[in-house]
Amino acid sequence: MQETIDIKKYSSFIETNSFVKKTGKISRIIGLMIESNGPGVAIGSICTIHSRNRSSVQAQVVGFRDNQTLLMPLGDIFGIEPGCTIEVTEEQPSFGVSSEMIGRVLDGNGKPIDGKGPIPLGTEYPLMGTPLNPLSRQRSSNSLDVGVKSINGLLTCAKGQRIGIMAGTGVGKSVLLGMIARNTEA
Repeated sequence: MQETIDIKKYSSFIETNSFVKKTGKISRIIGLMIESNGPGVAIGSICTIHSRNRSSVQAQVVGFRDNQTLLMPLGDIFGIEPGCTIEVTEEQPSFGVSSEMIGRVLDGNGKPIDGKGPIPLGTEYPLMGTPLNPLSRQRSSNSLDVGVKSINGLLTCAKGQRIGIMAGTGVGKSVLLGMIARNTEA
């Protein structure tokens, strides 16, 4: 009996992973801005800074100045000093998404902070993906009763629709949002 191998799984792994280490060294730190000699990567790339005396810190490439790479840390930089090694982690940052994330509390890096353990992640999506064209979406015929008669009558909202509430200070945006939150039949 002959087994078949799913080539798609391996080809996507090869396309999304780099097998060459790109590294650099920190040359200067000013406030939260980290300047380094290399690595030569694009803006948005995620790098790991290896400290001599503590755990590593992740940082994102945010710009370039005078042949220097500018990075912003994604964590505490205590213990980071000039000469620390920088290694590229992801040149095209992505985020693993699964249905197990529903109802969980995550920090800004997607790590769970609710004490319920790690989340098994599924499909990887790029952080800087191409946006959907709003005009190509299907029209929604399900109206949403938000419990405010003036909105229901004049500015009818559909289920899944996003709305913008913009007004000056002291006009009552928070009061309106409170009314919508209390009275919406969802």
